[in-house]
Amino acid sequence: IAIFETRKEGDVRTGLRRRSNLLFSAVRVLAVNHRRLGSPSPGPNGHDDSAEADSGSGVLTVLLNPFEAARLVESREDGRLSALLRPVGDDAPWPLVPSGRVHE
Repeated sequence: IAIFETRKEGDVRTGLRRRSNLLFSAVRVLAVNHRRLGSPSPGPNGHDDSAEADSGSGVLTVLLNPFEAARLVESREDGRLSALLRPVGDDAPWPLVPSGRVHE
């Protein structure tokens, strides 16, 4: 996946705006909600987390080094994170340049 952060910038005088930037371009996902990727689907008595994912409250467990993890936590506290799926096998990093696009 690629992870983007959206933060509010500016002040009361100039007005608050949101700016989105690429935080990480290629992050490996280890689990979605309670299901590890690559593990078999739950049986009839197993926990099915599809309802959680549909509610928008899903949790992704990702593989990061300690410095990246600190940056992710800081970004989560300061703004909003969005994860975008990337094609299978596409691990080439995207350039980490700001888009320059400002959301009103």
